[in-house]
Amino acid sequence: MAVIIYPRTMNWSYMKQRPQQLMAQLGSLGHQVFFENLAPLDKEFKEIEPNVYLFTDTKTFLHKKLPALRKEHPIVVWTTWSKLRTRISTLFKPDITIYDCCDEFPHWAKYEPKMIDEADHVVCTAEVIHTRLSLAYPDKPLTLIPNGADSSFFHIPFSERPADLPPGPVVAYIGAWAYWVDHELFAKAALRFPNVQFVSIGAPYGSSGDYSKLPNVHILGEKPHQELKRYLTHIDVALIPSNTIRLRSLPIRSKHTSIWLPASGCCRRRCRNA
Repeated sequence: MAVIIYPRTMNWSYMKQRPQQLMAQLGSLGHQVFFENLAPLDKEFKEIEPNVYLFTDTKTFLHKKLPALRKEHPIVVWTTWSKLRTRISTLFKPDITIYDCCDEFPHWAKYEPKMIDEADHVVCTAEVIHTRLSLAYPDKPLTLIPNGADSSFFHIPFSERPADLPPGPVVAYIGAWAYWVDHELFAKAALRFPNVQFVSIGAPYGSSGDYSKLPNVHILGEKPHQELKRYLTHIDVALIPSNTIRLRSLPIRSKHTSIWLPASGCCRRRCRNA
């Protein structure tokens, strides 16, 4: 079994998504996973999932923990952020580097070629990314690992309607409330259906639209991952209103597909085929 390091990118508690899900699965297979958390911890290592340990004291990890691990296990670094290439090779000196190309943000593009050159293996989330990378880097080992559904959301017991969820029919988007959301489309839909409550659940990220004149739009902010279950049973339709920035690499919203909510959006076909 390997030691797998996920270098500093986000907090484990931040909108549980692809990196956390993958690291949890790798831990369940018996690998030792070390997730470099952004926020400080109350202990040196915190086991957050079976075989998955959070750490923030990178210096201690590098000089005390990692040398002992290296004697017995191969060291693998798995990263989703191409900008970390130099930090990975300089600090962790892994035996294997895996680059997970999970998005195609324009401001990340300039870092990607060197990251791919450095990586021993590349994985990606979508067929369109797989096609692009296989043509650009024909000799680089490449694996398609699409996003899927969180099985813990398959069977959700009924719960009382959350107090901040408005009454009436609900159309909801669960995910980062970010610049890649098609805010114009979201606002137009809310304007077209004034008797429907349009809800956003997710952390704010960058600029977003102005909904101050739309009383049926409700921005609820980020919720703990497990708390989403309380909301899902009261949502009538799930939206994936992404603009062209994420159209090529849009992840499947696992919460929507897990409980078979009617899903609408630019990746409806991918949700149906999941």
